[in-house]
Amino acid sequence: MVDTTRSLKMTDGSAVPAKITDPATSWAAALSINIPDLEAVVLKAVYESGDKGLMGEEISFNTGLAIQTCTPRVKPLLRKGLLVDTGYVRPAVMSNRKQRVVVAAEFEEAFHKRIADELQEDDT
Repeated sequence: MVDTTRSLKMTDGSAVPAKITDPATSWAAALSINIPDLEAVVLKAVYESGDKGLMGEEISFNTGLAIQTCTPRVKPLLRKGLLVDTGYVRPAVMSNRKQRVVVAAEFEEAFHKRIADELQEDDT
């Protein structure tokens, strides 16, 4: 039996976002996407949020991209050290489900300081 779910690799080593059995139109669409460009769009949106950070729904809203397009771009950016998972979650506006908050690496310290300051204000 042939494994039709395995991913083929592109020249940059990333997986082609189509299955072997997908029609030619799916392959054409998959190969037309420049994934590093999408990562740059996500990174820019998170960077522009400063020490506030963003969750997936906010990244989608700020970029105009579908959430299904945005969220897979976060993990590679985390691995590359460009984004940091803050360890915090916020409820999403549309789904009310908790989503993790990510921040650009250079704003990590400022994010945690802002959260600590907000918690101190709440105690007073």
